[in-house]
Amino acid sequence: MSLVASAPSSHSQRTTPVGIGRRLRRAALVLLGVLLVPIIAGLPVYVWPPQSPPEEADYALVLGPPNPPRVHAAERLLRQGLIGEVVLSVSPDGPESAAQYPACQDDRARCLVPDPFTTKGEARLAETLAVGAEEPRIIVVTFTPQVARARYIFDRCYGGQVQVIGVDENLGLWDWAYQYAYQTTAFVKAWMTPCA
Repeated sequence: MSLVASAPSSHSQRTTPVGIGRRLRRAALVLLGVLLVPIIAGLPVYVWPPQSPPEEADYALVLGPPNPPRVHAAERLLRQGLIGEVVLSVSPDGPESAAQYPACQDDRARCLVPDPFTTKGEARLAETLAVGAEEPRIIVVTFTPQVARARYIFDRCYGGQVQVIGVDENLGLWDWAYQYAYQTTAFVKAWMTPCA
């Protein structure tokens, strides 16, 4: 018989409910931190990107798909006399083609197909439209989560002055989560690939 009582092993302490609860709380806090950091970092990029009031430009280029909120924003710029024309970016075929948009039948708008039907293709389209202009100036109309990425691409791939404005669209929680993932991935792709 030993007179010295043996101390409980550290292994037995870890398996107690208190030890398990502590590890679960720690893991939950780490997981919360991992989720919150990109959400908070994305707020000024995707939710509240910097935007200036639009100034006079040659035309507004509505990035595809030219849904009603974006088209209405471009029409408002036209009524305010800030632009002389509305250009809608449309797909060559399918549900996002010119045949599907009533605005494409209006003589105040031109519907053009970028090649490819991407934001970089739209920047190339704007570059083509700028040929011969001394100081081309455009306003790009898109939706708020894409403002920062569109600005980045147009600054890299378009030789004229560009303003990018975002239109708020009703996005649910899962839509925002998707946009965070999509726009971040598309930013990386834009950064890694050339304009041409």
